[in-house]
Amino acid sequence: MEKRSIDARLGYDLWAEDYDETVNPVVWIDAWALTDRLTVAPGERVLDAGCGTGRNFARLLDQGAELTGVDFSAGMLQIAQSKHPGVPLIQADLQGDWPFEARSFDLVVCALVGEHLGELGHVFRETRRVLADEGRLIFSVYHPAMAAAGKEARFIRGATEFRLGAFKHELDDYRTALERAGFARIEVVEFEGPPELAEAMPSKAKYVGFPLLVIFEAHAR
Repeated sequence: MEKRSIDARLGYDLWAEDYDETVNPVVWIDAWALTDRLTVAPGERVLDAGCGTGRNFARLLDQGAELTGVDFSAGMLQIAQSKHPGVPLIQADLQGDWPFEARSFDLVVCALVGEHLGELGHVFRETRRVLADEGRLIFSVYHPAMAAAGKEARFIRGATEFRLGAFKHELDDYRTALERAGFARIEVVEFEGPPELAEAMPSKAKYVGFPLLVIFEAHAR
């Protein structure tokens, strides 16, 4: 099979139509690990930054969140809009200036985007800017061990495997960028593939016990 590197934005546009059907152990463990963390009060203003197809929308909307989504991929946003037509969606690159006023949100969720972010400092400064004074960030990302092992977002079309690349950030890179952006009370939790992964995805049983995911939870103050 031919392997081809591709720009991440174009890659997600092409991948969007069947992204939700892709068997991906990191997406699976992200949903599993966020189950107890994505809890909000009714009316809480939530920004899903890098929302993709809106895979976290349902659980947030079911809790009464006032939700907004932003992503750089028009293709992914189109899928998200088709599933959740009432959610405001904006196309924008997280590495640019965010199109939101200061203190607009109580929670920013940024799930499985970090491997595509070369400008961590700018992203976290913008996150801190749009958060209310009592706001918090939940940031999940591929474990650095995945990038070190040569893993990256990829999908197959016909006889071609498209690879979207991954920045090789270390845990300290994320923590330092969060601290410099003004975040406090930073919690870091690492996740290995649990036994449940083999039950849910037998073809991915090799990832049981392998570091797959890191979740950073940080507060505006």
